Amino acid sequence: MKCIVIFLVTVNLLASSALADNFHDDSAFLIRTLLNIENSALMENGQYNGLKEYKAWGALYERYHESAQSKSDLHSEGLKVFLFIGYVAHARLQAATSESFTSDLMPIYLTRQDSLWEILRENPFLVPSTCHYLGAFFGFEERHVEGKPAFLSETRPIIKQALPHKEAELCIKRLEEAKNS
Repeated sequence: MKCIVIFLVTVNLLASSALADNFHDDSAFLIRTLLNIENSALMENGQYNGLKEYKAWGALYERYHESAQSKSDLHSEGLKVFLFIGYVAHARLQAATSESFTSDLMPIYLTRQDSLWEILRENPFLVPSTCHYLGAFFGFEERHVEGKPAFLSETRPIIKQALPHKEAELCIKRLEEAKNS
């Protein structure tokens, strides 16, 4: 049942996206990745091609990362899909994408904080992965380590106001526990 809900959320996010030209390919790719279903587009001569998958995933990430940063993303569709890509990467333990998210999400958060909290309020399944990435930013590649306590102090009240109690507590826990090396 959870997968069906996630699928429907994905379809809704991508269908409304300003990047709807890629809707069918992107939604199929995300769902197949999330559910670990073989993707015929990644086959070459009857065999899985890991390089094709790597390139397709990279292009998808880049497209929605750019959209998430864009001032023209007025209804936050690009940011929603970008956060969903982070969710998929977190669920499938995709190290390279998770590292990219750890680095790329904080600058977006700093410029689009209200949009991010609104998206998390509307899509609570995104809370654990998004808050993990925000917390993991501190200490990633041994940078920004000293900034985490101040960030947590500043952000806790914002989270408690922005999210329902259960999601706020989960987010704060993920922020505090996230570690990176």
